[in-house]
Formats: sequence, structure tokens, C-alpha cells
Amino acid sequence: MKLPFSLIVSFFDTPPTYTEVLATLPNIGIEIDKASPEQPPFSGVVCAEIECVDKLGDNLHKVTIQSDRGMRTLVCNDSICKPGMKVAYAQEGATLHQGTKQEFLVYSKQIHGIDSNGMFCSEVDLDLSSYQEHVLELDLAFKVGQDLSQLWDPVLELSLTPNMGHALSALGIARELSAALFLPLKLSQKKAVGALPNHPCPLSITIEAPDEVLRYALVALDHVEVRPSPIWMQQVLHQAGITSICNVVDITNYLMIKRGQPLHALDRDQIEGGIRIVLQDTPYSDWQGLDHVKRTIPSGSIVIADSMGPLAIGGVLGGARSAIAASTTRVLLEAAHFLPQSIRATSKALHCRTESALRFEKGVDPNGIEATLKEAIHLFQTYASAKATSATLSSPLPPHDPIPLRISKVQELLGFHISEHEIKDILTKLDCQVQALANHYLVSPPTYRFDLNLEVDLIEDIARIYGYNHIPPTTRLEMPCEALPHNPIYLFENQARLKL
Repeated sequence: MKLPFSLIVSFFDTPPTYTEVLATLPNIGIEIDKASPEQPPFSGVVCAEIECVDKLGDNLHKVTIQSDRGMRTLVCNDSICKPGMKVAYAQEGATLHQGTKQEFLVYSKQIHGIDSNGMFCSEVDLDLSSYQEHVLELDLAFKVGQDLSQLWDPVLELSLTPNMGHALSALGIARELSAALFLPLKLSQKKAVGALPNHPCPLSITIEAPDEVLRYALVALDHVEVRPSPIWMQQVLHQAGITSICNVVDITNYLMIKRGQPLHALDRDQIEGGIRIVLQDTPYSDWQGLDHVKRTIPSGSIVIADSMGPLAIGGVLGGARSAIAASTTRVLLEAAHFLPQSIRATSKALHCRTESALRFEKGVDPNGIEATLKEAIHLFQTYASAKATSATLSSPLPPHDPIPLRISKVQELLGFHISEHEIKDILTKLDCQVQALANHYLVSPPTYRFDLNLEVDLIEDIARIYGYNHIPPTTRLEMPCEALPHNPIYLFENQARLKL
């Protein structure tokens, strides 16, 4: 999983430093596969505004720009340049690295007898992306001459163990850092920024698989304008390894990596009748997904359908028939909590492990749906000029049953003394509800922690947040074992293979 650093620390009023984050994550069981340098790999790159574009031969253009050094001319071969654009401009004397390449100095030169002063930069040139090679178009809010070092956002590539599905988002990582570093999360992030409409969706919703579809929500949005996403959102998605498509789709992907809740947008005008959510009783052949690949939907899969047939494979992949298009003006925004085992089985049978399926099969917070949808509505209003007209949301799921936690068992399994106050403090910072009784606690984990089911799960988390590196060195960990000889049949098979 790739996450930009700024998205993680956006959940804090007093954010941890980059160095603190890099030092803390491995100590709480989150492996860092790769981390970008904190400082940008370029200097001397500023915002410039294109004044005019004159076509030359050989697909070249003479571009006149306004920079903080006055008017400059450049020769480039990128056809997207147009007057009024604000672009990334490397001035004479700027330095670039371009990934693993050695640092080089930008200078002026003559091309076809025209002075080309400096160069335009793409996301690849600035190491912001590995595949967007067009001139980097900036938001019009940037000022001419503004230093673009602020565009640099270090990216963390993280590996999570299978039991840490709750950390598959920026919010999930922020929660872990909050508990480990004793930094409170920003209150404004816990509250919703938008509002759900009071009117229920006029579209009928029938859930015929209540054991697999534990919670379902649908929001209707009208007057939607499909257009490119804002530059900042495109950059966040690029850093997370997700291709920007359009504002409607990008908002759903952005919230998935920010909050961990997958969303699915459907074109309302392509849906016939109401929505039915069923378990596919027989295989359904020649169904076309968003990737335009035809598949056979296996029996037992959760299917979202209308009167014409399947619209999506729940939790795994949307369908091409209801995909968002440039002409879309009405959108249905879907959110759900599916049974993880069902999504895992379908994803495996289809050999299709999407980002959505990856999260659903590990467990998505059923009670985080409402906050995600409210933020989605806010983003749709801001960046798609949309209006939320109706919403249907099923009831929240009850919290986990309390888990008894014996103080003596914590100290016995960990092998060192840890006070009751520290135990309660750690569990509280992990968002658990803790009730103190005579010689034990009753602990209610948050609904996003599917891995906390037993007393030993709680003890493992206490040790993790306490810090394995803080366990006293005098503690002696012993594991009795016996030296057993190899099975003779195993030895015979090994010898036989070596002779072949």
C-alpha cells in the first residue's frame, strides 16, 4: 500500500514528523518497504503562466511564458500547452534528478535557432509520478514564480500483515500512530464535513442476502458535472498508485485510500427498475466489468442487479453497463459492509483482487460508512457541482461483545510487569471501551477492529503499542521444544527426488 505522508498527518492537529513516523511504524508491526526522501529531488522549479503558443515544424511549439524573471521563451513538443495554463517551469540553474538518474543542471540552449530558456517539467521529471509525462498543469490558484517544492510529498510504501486490514488507509495508519505516539486525532476529522439528505431514495432497494450484506447505503446525486479532478486530488491518487479517471470516480478512490471505505458510483440513467442485492445461484456468463473484460460470475457471489441483470459484483468490481461516462448527470453512490469471507471467495474464484476487494475481504468498518458518505457528498458538491437529493442507509451494526481481559494474564504472557494504568491507557488509545471490574477488564473493541476477538489478541496489541523495543532486556523468553527425527517416508521421498 502506498500513501502520501501529508494524507496520513492530515488527521492530526499536531502532526508527527517524518522521522518520527519512519521510526514508529516498524516498532508497531507495520513494515516500511520503501520511503521517499523527505526533501524534494529538485530545486529551482517554479510556477509559470503560458502567454502564447506558436506552432513550429516537426511537432514543435514556441511557447512564451511569464515567470518571476519576466518573459521567457521555450521550445517544447507537448501539444497540451495552451495560453492561460499554469505549468511547472525549471528555470536556468534548476536541478532535477528524474528518478534514479543522476542530478543534472537545467540551462538555456538554442533549438531551431530559437532561445529555449529552461524547460517545462512533467510529473516524471519531478519524481511525482512514474507515468505522467505531459507538462505538469498547475491549479490556477498558484501564483507566478511560486516555488513548487511544496508539491513534493514523501510516499510511504507499507506492508501489512493479514490481521491489519484496519490499517489499509491513511486514517488506519493515523490511528496506529495516534496510539503509539500518544497524539490525539484531529476532532474535525472525526466529525462529518457534509450532511446526508433526509429523504430516502425513491429507488427500491431489496437485500435478499442479509447474511452476506450486513450494511448497505445508497445516495442519489443530481446535476453532476463530470470533469477532471482537481490537481491536488490527481496527485494524491498518482502517489497512491491509482490512475486518475474523472472527478466522480476519483472521489470514490480518494476516500477509499483516505478512510478505507470503498465506494461505487453508478450512472442512474442506466439502471432499470430498483436495486436488488442477491447471491448468484447459478454462474452468469459474459458479464462485462469496468475493465471491459468479460467474465463468468461464479455462483455464490454477491451481485448488485436491476431488472436487466447484474450491475456489479459486490465488493469486487463494477459493471460496464452502469459505468460513469462524460454524459452522466445523475449518480448513485453505493457503500456497503459485506461479509469478508464471501468477498474473499468471489475474488479468488474470479482471479480478480481489486483494491476494493482487498479491503472488503479483510473487513471494512460497518459504522464508518456514514462519515465516508458525508465527506463524499461534500466533495461532490465542491468538485462536481452536484446536489445530494436522497439517501438510504441501513441501521448500524451493534458493537463487539466485550472481551474479558485478566491483568494477571497480561503480565504472565508478556513476561514483565506492566501496570494496570498502562494497560487501560493503551487500550483506550486503541479506541477500545474499557470497563474495570474486580481483577479484570471488560474490553469492547471498535467496530473496525476485526482482529480483536480473544484475550490473547488484546494482549498482543498491548505489547505492540507498548513497543517491543521497550520490553526490558532482562526478560527471558523461553519456548520448550524437542528434537524430533525426520519421518522416514519424508527422507525416502527426498532421496528419490534427488536421484531423478
